[in-house]
This record gives sequence, structure tokens and C-alpha cells, in this order.
Amino acid sequence: CALPISTNLLFYTAPSGSTSVLERMRIDSSGRVTMPYQPALVAVVTSNKTVNGSISLAFDSITLNRGNSTSASLSNSRFTVSIAGCYKVDLFWFLGSSGNDSALDIAVNGSSVYRLGTNIGGVSGTASYLGSGGGVILNLAANDYIEIFGSGTKTILGSSPVHSAMSISFLG
Repeated sequence: CALPISTNLLFYTAPSGSTSVLERMRIDSSGRVTMPYQPALVAVVTSNKTVNGSISLAFDSITLNRGNSTSASLSNSRFTVSIAGCYKVDLFWFLGSSGNDSALDIAVNGSSVYRLGTNIGGVSGTASYLGSGGGVILNLAANDYIEIFGSGTKTILGSSPVHSAMSISFLG
């Protein structure tokens, strides 16, 4: 007896209290995995912001919040996760006349855990429009929150097209 061969492996679940099922994951015949409900968030800066060690970066808008597992508060610049697990956090930014330090701190629950960026100390003069970026993987508990601070006072440029943004992706 020959078994039917499918070109895709599909995974479905029903939301709580529902009898309707939704496709949650697919592995296609080439081995590519898609998970349309995998949580992801993108926040952008569209106007210049001043940050330092006690003033967090205030993002202007959320351009993607798939899966709604990350609660984003633009009023207090906190991004709270609702699912425990590993998250990939990526940042890129440009600074106005900033001297020679472009570093930003990623904080979890108010405590800095990583510093991203560059310090080009030892160079005479100052750099204008210094850009930087980086990413980390954080192991977070449910209800942990992420904030971004400056390592010293600096101006983060906001513009169109976007000069400064952050993305948060749930890895599992």
C-alpha cells in the first residue's frame, strides 16, 4: 500500500475556546520552516531623542508587533515579554554630533546587561553622525522588560527613512 506524499508538513492548533483551527507552522518540501505567529516586534525612532544613563530611548512608533507577545509601551519606553524564552534583540542607530562614543545599553528590568556600539577614544576631534548597531540574545522570564539607555548623554537621530530602530524576535 503506497502512502500519499505531501509536499508540506503542516501544524495546526485551535485557539482556546474555539473549534476553528489555524496553521501555526509549515515545513515545505525544501525544508524551509515558516511560523506565521512567531512573535516579533519592530520599534522605530522618527524624531531626534536625547538619552543618557537615566533617560531611556523613547521610540516613536511600532511598525510590527506580530504575535502580540511583547507589550510595547511608548509612554515609558518599555518592551515587556509575555512568554519566557530566548529573544534576539537587534538595534541600529545614528547619532547627532556626539563626540566619540556611540554606545547604548540594553537593560532588563532596569539593569544594564549589554553595551552595544563603539567608543573611538584616542581620536582627536569629534565624529558627526556616528552610526552603530548590534544584537544580543537574551534569556527572559515572562513579564521581564527591555529598555535602551545611553552610556552618557547623546542624541539619537530620528528621520525618514528610518535611521534608528530596534527589533525583538522570540527564538523559543
